[in-house]
Amino acid sequence: MATVVGATCGAVLQSILQPSAWAIGVGILVAMLICNFSSVRGGAKIAGYICGIVMLAHGPKPWSYALFRLIETALGIGVAWLISLVPSLVQIKETNTPNGTKSTS
Repeated sequence: MATVVGATCGAVLQSILQPSAWAIGVGILVAMLICNFSSVRGGAKIAGYICGIVMLAHGPKPWSYALFRLIETALGIGVAWLISLVPSLVQIKETNTPNGTKSTS
């Protein structure tokens, strides 16, 4: 959700304001405040980061760049989530050795 907030804020503000240091700072602040006042409090840093990246893209189409950034971030989160499932799929079997100790294989 924080990625959506950041991408949307970045695209809206980049459409309205010329990219400059103060405009990017305002955009990051707005994105972080929206997250802090909503249920996405933990994602404020992500929203600010994405907003800043979208505003720094000096292209004529901020909405398409924001969409691509959103897709890239969602793919990254999905891959990280799938990789986090690998340890639960790998099972370590414990066997008893003749001397009574347990070993793993």
